[in-house]
Amino acid sequence: MITRHGNPRPSLRRRMRLRTGIAVALLLCASCGGKAHQPFANVAATANSGACRAVRVPKEHRAVAQACPSERGSHEPIDMSACADHSGAKCTKDADCTAGQNGRCSLPHNEPCDTECTYDECLTDSDCAAGPCVCRMSGTDTLQNICLPGNCKTDSDCGSCGYCSLSATPVGHDCRVDYPMYSCHTAADECIDPSDCVDGGFSYCAFGASDAEHWACGTCLPFPVP
Repeated sequence: MITRHGNPRPSLRRRMRLRTGIAVALLLCASCGGKAHQPFANVAATANSGACRAVRVPKEHRAVAQACPSERGSHEPIDMSACADHSGAKCTKDADCTAGQNGRCSLPHNEPCDTECTYDECLTDSDCAAGPCVCRMSGTDTLQNICLPGNCKTDSDCGSCGYCSLSATPVGHDCRVDYPMYSCHTAADECIDPSDCVDGGFSYCAFGASDAEHWACGTCLPFPVP
């Protein structure tokens, strides 16, 4: 059983999750607008062949593991000459960050007076206990590789004809995307792709939506911005 609201992460890691392929945002926005969603069965006809021909393939799923870049960009040089208050600076250069792999002096709020050390959590899936290793976009990217939670790393963890997909749930009054994790699809799923969940407002398909123990549709209704 996966607890969606446990293990809170620091803000920098949360932004990394948001950036996870921007996949998450596009994954959800694909369902904005259109017709109302219909009840869904996870045995729709597909182009698959053989024993899996009756299993619908998600548009986004993790077929194979990915090796992450070991190279990492840097914010150096960090100019703190205009900072009257250095109390928010946990580091001033990458060399200050020695507690983990590929340490970088990072700017969590894009402010040179507010810095912290960040480290790569993984390079491959084998470095992660449960979910997969999610990579930065390139070797020049300054964000870190992180382990996401989940009950699968690739499709093969989900059994015969199974699929492992990225799930994320909008939360809060601003409908920010949070709690990303990788989850197997199940026979009880009410949806597979975001387009199955178009019901007005900001609709999405996620594991655990509406407190279901499978993939289900949910809707986030942000307050209007004046």
